[in-house]
Amino acid sequence: MTTREASFWEKGMYKVLLLLALASSISTAATSTGIVLGALLMIGQRIRTRQWPAMDRGIARAVLVFCLLQCVIAGMSLVPWDSFREVWSISYRFLPLLFTMMYLRSVQQLRGLFIAIMAYIFIDN
Repeated sequence: MTTREASFWEKGMYKVLLLLALASSISTAATSTGIVLGALLMIGQRIRTRQWPAMDRGIARAVLVFCLLQCVIAGMSLVPWDSFREVWSISYRFLPLLFTMMYLRSVQQLRGLFIAIMAYIFIDN
């Protein structure tokens, strides 16, 4: 993968990450749009470059264990269907954020993300 290609995917996903940071609790439509755009960018990168974004294996294992434990706990609850709905809700909000964060490459991008989150908190309150 060339630097120009990597830059294209990273910039696109960074914009999706900003959208998710700004609108995650304000608008479900914007959140859903960000999730779909992020998924399309990841799939597009996979098709175009034949590579998934680099991911820390320790984080991947921790997220997998977390999701499995949540499913086991939901299965043993008094009302499993409600619990599984909650697990799905957590996963639906959490996993796209994790996937888009794999594309962060600089401190400036992280600062932009923090500014977007601060703006979201200010608007939400």
